[in-house]
Amino acid sequence: MATQTQTKTATKISKNGASAPEEQETIITVHQPKVLCVTLRLRGTSSLLRNRMTEQALQAVEEKQTRRGPGKVGRPVRDPQAEFEDKREKVNGGAGTKDGYDAFPAIGIIESLATAGGPRFGGDKSDRIRIMGALSVDGDGSLEIHSKPPTMKTDWSPKVKMPIYRPEYHDWYIDIPFRFDETDLSPADLVALAMNAGLKVGIGSYRKEKNGLHGLFTPEVLN
Repeated sequence: MATQTQTKTATKISKNGASAPEEQETIITVHQPKVLCVTLRLRGTSSLLRNRMTEQALQAVEEKQTRRGPGKVGRPVRDPQAEFEDKREKVNGGAGTKDGYDAFPAIGIIESLATAGGPRFGGDKSDRIRIMGALSVDGDGSLEIHSKPPTMKTDWSPKVKMPIYRPEYHDWYIDIPFRFDETDLSPADLVALAMNAGLKVGIGSYRKEKNGLHGLFTPEVLN
């Protein structure tokens, strides 16, 4: 946003002819934003993995940190199917709409674009901050993942030393309706950021940014 600051100084002439600055008046001119809306379709070029933090996992972390949980006990029997379902972010449909859908958070896509324009890929820290501040979407930010029902992907996690079960989406796409100020970004800038993010960063778990190959995509302009 372009902001201009002007300072005006009034000079007062005394009786003996001496002049002295009086009051200073500061005028701030704030740019009127020109909001543009551009919807991009991010079409997956590799499968998308989700690893949503479940309520049970949050509760376990809270109990461990506050020492309110039970003492040291054996690990409970795991239910892979239940863990797989819990990691799907499901949004229920309203009246007159479909029953529901699997969702992806818009902020994760905005962060991917900001990373693509940041210091890791030739920009600087201020560029990343500018992109994060410039981009937004309407609604609660839960975007539908268009794909067939996900399959369960089982991987070994060296960090927790146990298998993890995550939903994997194939042949997916996500439509994201961006809103931004044209003085911060142009539509061409947005598409270029999305192209770089889809090729070099990705979204979701085990994406390119995290030394994986999932969550890569190519953008298409819908409007």
